[in-house]
Amino acid sequence: MGLFTVMALTRLLSKEDFGLYQQTWLVYNTALPLVMVGLPAGITFFVPQANRIEQKMIIVQTALLLAIVGSLMGLGIFVFADVIGEVFSGKQLPALLRSFAIFPVFALPLVVMDVFLVATRRSPEAAILSVLSALMQFVAVTVPAALGYGLTTVIHVLCVTAVIRLILFAPIIMRGYGALGYVWDAGFYRRLLRYTVPLGLATVMSVLVLQTGKLLIAARFPPEEYALYIVAAREMPFVASMTGAVMAVVTPEFVRLYRASCHKEIVALWQAATRKTAVFLIPLTVFLAVFARDVIITLFTAKFEASTHIFLIYLLLLPLRITQYGSLLMAAGRSFHILWAHTVAVPVSLILGLLLIPVLGVAGAAVATVAAVYLVSGWLLVACARLIERPVSSILPWDFLWKIAVASVIVGGGASTVKLWLEPGPTSLFVGLTAFVALAVPTGCLISTLREEVHQLLRAVLPSRV
Repeated sequence: MGLFTVMALTRLLSKEDFGLYQQTWLVYNTALPLVMVGLPAGITFFVPQANRIEQKMIIVQTALLLAIVGSLMGLGIFVFADVIGEVFSGKQLPALLRSFAIFPVFALPLVVMDVFLVATRRSPEAAILSVLSALMQFVAVTVPAALGYGLTTVIHVLCVTAVIRLILFAPIIMRGYGALGYVWDAGFYRRLLRYTVPLGLATVMSVLVLQTGKLLIAARFPPEEYALYIVAAREMPFVASMTGAVMAVVTPEFVRLYRASCHKEIVALWQAATRKTAVFLIPLTVFLAVFARDVIITLFTAKFEASTHIFLIYLLLLPLRITQYGSLLMAAGRSFHILWAHTVAVPVSLILGLLLIPVLGVAGAAVATVAAVYLVSGWLLVACARLIERPVSSILPWDFLWKIAVASVIVGGGASTVKLWLEPGPTSLFVGLTAFVALAVPTGCLISTLREEVHQLLRAVLPSRV
């Protein structure tokens, strides 16, 4: 829904207004991990261990804490709006930030909504409320813009929607707990923060690695330039979810195998999971690279065509998403490696950005961000190899990855010929995708290891037919 919102607003707003809207969210999204301090992970950890009365205490006291934190966050945004506006070179930004200041007060108490519902085995409700929340926010932003109202009105409607969402969702989340007694536990906050703060610090550093480039661009360029950068400085929204789902299944096995010192089995399992995601992500990377211009025009219109080079730079992150490099370290209780890797990457991203922006312009920030993420991934991969006493070359299925990469490049080269006859845009993208898939199927069948991986996936999904 976030991607759909951006697609809609690039069509409904000018570049300057779109840039100002995105700068408003940049302030919020940068501050959010700083104030959340890993609370969702705390809910996931404490709630399954608690009885229903304790669960009620946990969610009520956490929501109260988040309401207080949201109020402080909103107050900070309101008070420092002028300072932020001066830093980000947006003359209209302070007024927007003051209008937006009430949003975190009502939005933050619901941030842990989905993890609480999942932790109490109410996953369907979590899914429904998450979808409704995303739809409400989409409508709140796009409808006023479509009707021709200004950004201030858009922000006001967004804040009103946050209030309505809290009023509607809170009784649903607390369903079944109303008749239970309530006991205030002052010591809960101490236990909660002791567990969440270290995880929160790692999350903060991880977010800052990705946000540093955006902050530098917002500070050094006008809103319209920031708009060109921000539409392309993003990863495909479903990729992290797919890899995360795969590793969520694998990580518990990592815990069991590591405790049993079954290092060979860990490598075999990791490679198997990596091959499954690589079958999809590496060809996707090549396709998006070949048709990058068409993707940008299709998603964000031709007025953002100049963002194509930023999209291509960020696309270099996609091959990294074939796995999660910290899962084994977390399973082994070595999360401090993850914290240190991201802590080092933040100044690296900042320094590289400051050095490259004067030379490459806005592309310098993208290069710095990608370089920092590669540094983190390499650091964690080396740490994993040392943990299980294996060479780095044995951790991932490099031979398989090279084969699928070469095959994808060959297929991409063949599919790119459609660009010789079609203008850049949706038609070229659709025809190119069709050609890419048509060429990929026979090419994949020629590679035995790739053919076997696809067959295993189909056999798992359709056991009675394959």
